[in-house]
Amino acid sequence: MTSHKPRSEPSFKHFPISNSFTIEEFQLLPKFQFFYDRVVSRSRLASILCSSPSVLRYSLDNRIIPSFNHFKDITRCDDDEVLAAYKRFLGVLENDFLSLFGPNLAVLREFKVPESNILSRLVLHPRVFATSHEKFKMTIEEVKKFGFNPFRQNFLIAIQALAQLSKLTWEGKFNVFRNGVG
Repeated sequence: MTSHKPRSEPSFKHFPISNSFTIEEFQLLPKFQFFYDRVVSRSRLASILCSSPSVLRYSLDNRIIPSFNHFKDITRCDDDEVLAAYKRFLGVLENDFLSLFGPNLAVLREFKVPESNILSRLVLHPRVFATSHEKFKMTIEEVKKFGFNPFRQNFLIAIQALAQLSKLTWEGKFNVFRNGVG
């Protein structure tokens, strides 16, 4: 009986490459190369692109590279962290960074939230910052009403918690908390 050793590292070897490329394959190869050049581990790249392949539909020059570079430049994180943020929220590379995140980041800066707090949260939880601008502003106002200090990390944690719940759900939870404590 022969034993089969499990593969410890998925790779792109599963995708056959022939000598006659179609237009679609030709358009994918530069995208694979772009990501491959930025990732330390082939298995990490395979994992990210297999779980979230939709980025491959977008233009490398007009969408992927500018979004990748904007996110990296703004957050000052490394390539691997940009891809991890993409895995958490596809909008990181599939949308125009400045139009998606810019207005909400500006509001946080108006409230004097420390830049280091904003950037660390943006990398870890980018979806929160992609909330509609009006909802984001209302969420910040609610968090301020509850007495959270914008200079503390828990201010952004409270924004994250509120942004992920509907107003009705949040009010119900707050009433339970208020009635249980008081």
